[in-house]
Amino acid sequence: MIAISSMRNRLAKIQSRKAIATRCCVAALLIGANVSAHAAGTEFGALIDNSFTLDYNQGAGALPTLTNADAPISFNVDRLVDLTVANMGAVDVVPGSQNQTMLFSVLNTGNRDEQYQLTFETDRSADFTPTLSGVEIYIDDGDGVFEPGDNDIALGDYRMGGTTQAIPADTTIWVAAQYDIPEGYSAGDAAQVTLIAQTYEVPVASQNGTATKSQNPGVASAGRYADGAGTDHETMGDGAHSAQGTFNATAAAITSETDLIVFDESDVSCSDWNGRGNGGLFIPGACIEYSYTYTHDGSGGDAENVDFSTTLAPQLKFASVTTSGFSSVSLIQPDSGADCNIQDCAVQFADAGLAASSQGTVRIRAIIQ
Repeated sequence: MIAISSMRNRLAKIQSRKAIATRCCVAALLIGANVSAHAAGTEFGALIDNSFTLDYNQGAGALPTLTNADAPISFNVDRLVDLTVANMGAVDVVPGSQNQTMLFSVLNTGNRDEQYQLTFETDRSADFTPTLSGVEIYIDDGDGVFEPGDNDIALGDYRMGGTTQAIPADTTIWVAAQYDIPEGYSAGDAAQVTLIAQTYEVPVASQNGTATKSQNPGVASAGRYADGAGTDHETMGDGAHSAQGTFNATAAAITSETDLIVFDESDVSCSDWNGRGNGGLFIPGACIEYSYTYTHDGSGGDAENVDFSTTLAPQLKFASVTTSGFSSVSLIQPDSGADCNIQDCAVQFADAGLAASSQGTVRIRAIIQ
């Protein structure tokens, strides 16, 4: 865990370095910001003093100055609770995909450090129901751009039922919620998920906050709730705010086609990819060819970490394999003539690539025993 003082120091150092390096580019940074911070106002507990002096003449001359400098009129600024939750945009997903990130921001627009309990809701009336698999939290470095692994400080995984660390006023945290998407849905289907952030009392030990909800709307512990309403999961002045995000189901970027032919009833040219076969019947001794064709529809950019694997039946002997269209292919294959009844005839490759709007093929020849 990162103590709040340490967090502030690290943020200050990052912001100082960025201010020096980018002073000439402030306008560009502001244009690129996704989240704008609003002034939180005077800090909670700040002492505001007011004193006066009064000088005057009466009769023959000036009388002593009147002043309350030794006992000024004073007050302490009360606590203002306010926060804004925002969703960073809809996410396209493929049915059956896992750990799909829905990104939210939580901005403390109040005037003191606050902790928040995070709750995640799923719209059960939607086309499908994503399953929450984990939540990671980062604190923004002040530029309003999500930069995990860079200047945004990782606060670790969020434990459900706990609270965040104390977040300074005018500071944004990023909430990266991971969801698993169920199978069996088609392009055009959608699902909605909601993040609710509830203000809790500070200072308390992280993960063990005490709720500040009041029985009187708008009245916080030692202050005022000024939050608006984000969704139907909370109301104005209850110390909570929320936002909804949408997962849109899309078709898989890569589709597949398979084919099987008899290359030739003789196995003489079975390993010759430049030769021509005469076709024929699926009889013992015939050379057959499996063809696997994968077509990228152009959406979502190039496909990476493409893994292929197939295992020939024990009634076959492996002859040869060739690929086209894929990049960085490192084939693992049996020796030519390997008896698949004696050994495992697996043909596979891993971590290959397939460019968007392209086609990749795998062709395998084998001999029927």
